[in-house]
Amino acid sequence: MLNEQGEATRENVGAKVFVEKNRVHMDDTDAAMVLAALEDLGIEAEATEQTTLLKASWWVLTLHWIGDDLPHLGFDSLLTLLGQRVLQHYRDNGKSGPSRIDVKDATDEIIVTHDIESDGPDSSSSQR
Repeated sequence: MLNEQGEATRENVGAKVFVEKNRVHMDDTDAAMVLAALEDLGIEAEATEQTTLLKASWWVLTLHWIGDDLPHLGFDSLLTLLGQRVLQHYRDNGKSGPSRIDVKDATDEIIVTHDIESDGPDSSSSQR
């Protein structure tokens, strides 16, 4: 998570995140960037095959939170930082980035949805 200075810490060492590699929107470089961004934010992550299918004109970055500890306070800030980095990467490469990040638990239930299209003061997250 983040400390008071906004730096990543290793509080969630037991937590692991699987990042769904969207077949249409993510190549190996994109997936590597998301994994590196999560690592920089103190979250151990690895890519996994896409299991979530949405029929929409936008796409969603789906993370699977695998671990005993569920996200807690400060997780919204982490998702905002991740969303900013992902959008910047996609924009820098002339690609359309995801419109939101969904975080699912080990039972595939959505525990957090975070809009990243316009990450900033008006973006929203909802924890369930």
